[in-house]
Amino acid sequence: MLLDPITSDRFTGAVRAFYGITDGFVVLHCPSGCYAGMFYLKALSDQSDVRMAFSCMHARHLVHGADYLALEAVKRVYKKFKPSFISLIDSAGPAMLGDYMESVVWRAGKEGVECPVNYFGGAGFYSSMQGGYEDSLESLVEFMKRSEQTGEQSVNILGFHNDEPRWRQDLTEIRRMLTTLGLKINSVITASTFDEIVRAPSASLNVVMGGEGLKLAREMEKEFSTPYLVVQYPYGLNGSEDFLRCICSELNVKIEDEIIEKERRIIGNIIEKTVFYLQGIYGLACSVVGDSCKAPSLAAFLKSELGLAVDVLAIASKNEYCDRTLETTTCADEVMIEPDRFNLLDRLERGDTQLLFGSTFEKGIAHEIDVPLIRCSFPEMDHISLTSAPFAGFNGTATWIEEIINSLIGMYKESPLLCIKNNNGGV
Repeated sequence: MLLDPITSDRFTGAVRAFYGITDGFVVLHCPSGCYAGMFYLKALSDQSDVRMAFSCMHARHLVHGADYLALEAVKRVYKKFKPSFISLIDSAGPAMLGDYMESVVWRAGKEGVECPVNYFGGAGFYSSMQGGYEDSLESLVEFMKRSEQTGEQSVNILGFHNDEPRWRQDLTEIRRMLTTLGLKINSVITASTFDEIVRAPSASLNVVMGGEGLKLAREMEKEFSTPYLVVQYPYGLNGSEDFLRCICSELNVKIEDEIIEKERRIIGNIIEKTVFYLQGIYGLACSVVGDSCKAPSLAAFLKSELGLAVDVLAIASKNEYCDRTLETTTCADEVMIEPDRFNLLDRLERGDTQLLFGSTFEKGIAHEIDVPLIRCSFPEMDHISLTSAPFAGFNGTATWIEEIINSLIGMYKESPLLCIKNNNGGV
């Protein structure tokens, strides 16, 4: 069986970060193989919004370099698409050759490219995917502008990924919950326009989702005196309430208990239709594979609110805050940090997992252990989500229950009693 890697490199992390600038464009200076992987990763999830080009670097350029190709690509992208921001990212090949990318940025400004161009070194040998993501976000501070007025009760959402399952629905639900309490989202980094990111320092608070974007939060606190708060991703009723209370406490905003009670009552009326199913899955063994921003919060929700028994929590990509999260979250029998996939498969085969939460890359493992797979983490390339149902927030509780129950009852497993053959060959 072929097994995909558990995590990726700095190049992928940089693309994930900069691609979230909704009116920006990503230009990759790399061989076609590197570009093809990133292109399909984005195109398969949303064919209406593919803002990516590459410099057409080929094997013959891996001797003398090809920074002139990167310049031409930047100029053509600006001429055709007029983006507000261009991110120029190189891969390991041109980095080893020593292509002088800083000169490409300078020359682009002299040759008609009027939007900001940011070069980011994405060579995979520099750091991991998480390192590339964190450093990419931190580099955006250079373009931010200090604000003389701070928007009262406004927040930035840091570390939000726009390439994960149901991310649009999640953002809509998070915005709805905050708006209900009179709070405003100033900027989402990165799932906002470039201008919104430039105006990020005008927010009263940076909300760091699960520790993602912590380097950016610290740098903004240093440069603009913007305080930050690390919160866990809002899964489930309790997780959503904790999310809101933490933010409101930091901003000295009072939460009316009636608001929370109303949210709980609405969801309660929805999920009571499944009470027999919920009783049936109580104690069901499951495992969760995902990044440290969301996976611990998901495992905690499954265990504390749905009563599932979480056998393995595998952190596919570990951020700086992960250790602190795991110290305060007891949610699984065993925690594996960026495990080799062979070790992960071996551990799951030795356990009693009956339901797996993960990404497209876990599809092969789910097949091997013969359990349903619910796609909830990066990357997602074999599943689409077009409806408005989120995973996050109060409303996400019903979505999770729907996904879990449908995935379980939709699995066909033949009863052993029906497979016993008699001596005559009959059943």
